[in-house]
Amino acid sequence: MGQSKLILTICPSWGPELPPLGIALLKSSLNQHDIQCDLIDFNIECYNKLKHQDRIRLWDKSNLDPWLCPQRFEHEILPLLEPLIDQLVNQLIAHPAPYIGFTVLDSNVWVSNIVADRLKQHTNKVLIAGGPETTFKEPRVKISKSFDYYFVGEGEQAIVEIIRWLDSNKNKPSPQGVYSTMGELCIDRQFVQSSLNQSVVPDFSSLLLNTYVENALPIITSRSCLFKCRFCSDFKSMGTFRKLSTDHIVAILSHYYKLGYRKLWFNDLLINGVMEELCSAFEKLANNGQRFTWIALATPNKQLTSTHLNTLKSYGLQTLNLGLESGSNDVMKMMKKGFNQKYCSEALQRIFESKINTQLNIIVGFPGETEDHFLETLQFLDNHKQYISGFTSINSCIALPGSFLSDNKERYAIQFPENQDPSLWFSVDNTPEIRANRLSRLKQWIQDNHYNIYASNQAD
Repeated sequence: MGQSKLILTICPSWGPELPPLGIALLKSSLNQHDIQCDLIDFNIECYNKLKHQDRIRLWDKSNLDPWLCPQRFEHEILPLLEPLIDQLVNQLIAHPAPYIGFTVLDSNVWVSNIVADRLKQHTNKVLIAGGPETTFKEPRVKISKSFDYYFVGEGEQAIVEIIRWLDSNKNKPSPQGVYSTMGELCIDRQFVQSSLNQSVVPDFSSLLLNTYVENALPIITSRSCLFKCRFCSDFKSMGTFRKLSTDHIVAILSHYYKLGYRKLWFNDLLINGVMEELCSAFEKLANNGQRFTWIALATPNKQLTSTHLNTLKSYGLQTLNLGLESGSNDVMKMMKKGFNQKYCSEALQRIFESKINTQLNIIVGFPGETEDHFLETLQFLDNHKQYISGFTSINSCIALPGSFLSDNKERYAIQFPENQDPSLWFSVDNTPEIRANRLSRLKQWIQDNHYNIYASNQAD
C-alpha cells in the first residue's frame, strides 16, 4: 500500500479505558480494500496530556453536562483544550492524507466542530462525520457545515465506497448513506447497515495501546438488539440484529491473544443472542490454551440458562451488566423490556449461583412511572441485595432522539422545553424535578447499601 488516503480520529470526551473499537473496525475494512488509513485517538491524547485533577473532573461519567452544554463547554473545557486542539489541527494539516473522518458523539460534537472549522480555514482536505451524532436528525443539526459529508448508519462498507467515490472525482452519485452537509441536516435519512459476513478483525495498529487506562480490548460479536425498549435508540442506530459466527469470534480473540491481551470488554448491546456462539468460541480457544477474563451486557430472561452461565463462567466470564431498568412489572411492560419481575428474580439467582458478578442498570422516571412504581423498584432491589454486585448506570429517563419515546411524544403526552433538551421533557405528572428526586433517593439507597456506581446522568 502507498501513503494513507484517510485519517480517522475521535475527539474528547470518550472513555479513556479502551482503544476506540469503531475506528479500528473501519481501518480493517479499508485494509481489506488496499486503502491505507491512519488512526489518531485525540481523546486519549488529551486525557494523558492534561493534569490529573483535570482528567478526573472532565472525564467524570456522572457529569457529562460540561461537554454537552455549549456554554459550559466554552467556559469550562475549551480553555484547557485550546493548545491541544491547535496541535491536532497542525498535525492533520501536515499529514499527506486528503481525507479526514471523525467519529462524532453528543459528548464530543463541540470539539469535533472546532477542529473541523479550523481545518477548513487552512486546508482543502475533505472532512467526513460519522457516528451516533449523525444518525438521527435531531442531534445531527449540531454538527458544523465545515464537514463536507456525513454518514447515516454503519460505516465499514460506506467508508470504502466514499473513498473510492472521492478518488473518482465524484463522477457518480454519492454512495448510499453518505450525504453532503450543504443539504438540510434536519431531514430523516435512510439508515445503512454493513454486512457482518464481510466484517474483519479490528486493527488497532495505529494506536498506542499502552496509553489506555485498562489493559483490555473491546470486542463486539453482534449488532443491534433482540429487544426494542421504548427509551432506547441504540438498536435503531445499529440496524437489524446480526451476529458473528463462532469461527469469526475465534479469529478476533486469537488475534487479541497474540497481541498479549487476556482481558475483554464486550460491546454487544446484549449477549443473549450469541450464547451458543460464545460458548463454542471460548471452548475452541481454551482447547488451544487461550483463556480470557471478560465482562458483558445481558438482559435477565430465560436465555441466560444455568448451563450457558456455568459454561461461560468456566471460560472467564466475570461480570454481567444487566439492563434491569426497573423493578416494577408495570414499568417493565411500558418499557417493552421483554421480561418481568419473576424472570429477573430467577435470572439473578442463576447468575449468582454460577458465581458471576451482577451489575445493574436502572432508569427512573419513564413516562407512566408513579411514586408507587418507584418504591416497587426500591423494594425489588432490597429483596435481591444478595445477588447484586454494583450498579453500572443509574439514570433519569431521557427522551433520546431516535427512540420510540421521542418519536411518539404525543402518545406519552410529553413536551419539551424551548431548547429541546431531551433530558428536560415533562408531562403533568412527570417533571425533571420529580425524576431528579427519585434518582437522588435511588443513589441514597445504593450508598446506604455500600454499592458502587460507575456512571450516572445526575452529578452529585
